[in-house]
Amino acid sequence: MKNLLALLAMLALGFGLAQNALEGSEWELEAIGGKAVTLEKKPTLAFTADRVNAFYGCNRGSGAYTLKGTAIKFGALMSTKMACGEAQDRIEMEFSVALSKALRYSLSADGMTLRILGGDKSLTFKRVNNK
Repeated sequence: MKNLLALLAMLALGFGLAQNALEGSEWELEAIGGKAVTLEKKPTLAFTADRVNAFYGCNRGSGAYTLKGTAIKFGALMSTKMACGEAQDRIEMEFSVALSKALRYSLSADGMTLRILGGDKSLTFKRVNNK
């Protein structure tokens, strides 16, 4: 009986500590609105349990995010504001605006592709770490 109670307690604790689908993952931006990102330093996202760290390709930012099912919402991301060149600044602006309008996300079956959808442009990422 003690063994059964111990097993049930471990299972209950395990379910309470479950990670969200993005926690601990890092992603590199491959496309904005279906158009390939060809910058030398591509933007990235890195997720913790409730925060996201963004590298826009030149500037960096971070802030809160929430998940509920396949819904995703990014809070205001605080970021640096360096001038980075016309092409880089354009990509950073598109990336930032798309994140602010994000509504939902999806992961590929193999867990290697992340799509963030919302507004008029989707963001497509490839995983750069193994969770």
